[in-house]
Amino acid sequence: MSKKCIIAKEFKALIEEDGATRAAINGYILRKRAKNADMRKVVEAMAEYAWSLRDEHLLCETLLLCDGADIMRRLSDVTKEICGPEVWQKVFAGKQIPGIGTTLDEMNDFTLEMDRAFLATAPREDYERACEKVAHCWEPSWNPITHEEFLALGSIDALCDWLNAKTIAELEQCRDKDEPFFNQMVDDEVIEYSKAHPNYYRKGDKLYVEKIPFLAKKFLAEPGGKMKRYYACHCPLARESILREDGPVSRSFCHCSLGYSKKPFEAAFDRELTGRTVSVVFDEDCYQCVFEIDIPEDILAMHT
Repeated sequence: MSKKCIIAKEFKALIEEDGATRAAINGYILRKRAKNADMRKVVEAMAEYAWSLRDEHLLCETLLLCDGADIMRRLSDVTKEICGPEVWQKVFAGKQIPGIGTTLDEMNDFTLEMDRAFLATAPREDYERACEKVAHCWEPSWNPITHEEFLALGSIDALCDWLNAKTIAELEQCRDKDEPFFNQMVDDEVIEYSKAHPNYYRKGDKLYVEKIPFLAKKFLAEPGGKMKRYYACHCPLARESILREDGPVSRSFCHCSLGYSKKPFEAAFDRELTGRTVSVVFDEDCYQCVFEIDIPEDILAMHT
């Protein structure tokens, strides 16, 4: 039996005995870490088991351990580049940077501490630029479209329509195959909501990206308040801070999501773009993350 199979069997027994609680999952991670286990294999086996069950709660508790594992290391690296060693020293030096095998609670604790240290140490615009830069650390293959494909589409509006149609097709495929869309199971209500709230659109010389709620079914069922904002948030490193008395993290940290939102358009236009956060769910009574991206004048003139 492979190590992954053994881990999955252990994890299954844990869930059946103690329940799929955050405390039980954290305890399992900490025990495996104390035994110097290969934490990548541990987390991957946990996530694969959750995926096999199609269990939304377990998917959130396990897949996010993978999704957020490398972000802080990348932010640490780009901080040295953008802000210099002195700022890096005050924000990251001497701290255990979260990685694979870190619990979600540890990730969120670190993010809150880092966010406050950054804001106290560096100009806000440098912090935001470093967060945006993290999105450029991933391989170009992550982009859903190429410059040549954009040129074939012919216009910015056609590009937005194509991206929206791609999202809806993925949601419908997940619904039909009874598979998770990232961490959530999808039904007709989620798809109808997504059709009524396009992720991508243009107004004049600006592009807008609206995030689909992270757990859309729970988001739609929640009337308002912190839990609705919590269900909307995608960030594995910061969403828990919405529920904390000493949270949330600042909207500056959401420039990481702005960077990701710009990526398909940067690939399509074949250049880096500027943008800003319009609203994020860390803001009080805000239930939608919206990012605004500037369209370069020559692209606007040639492709509208």
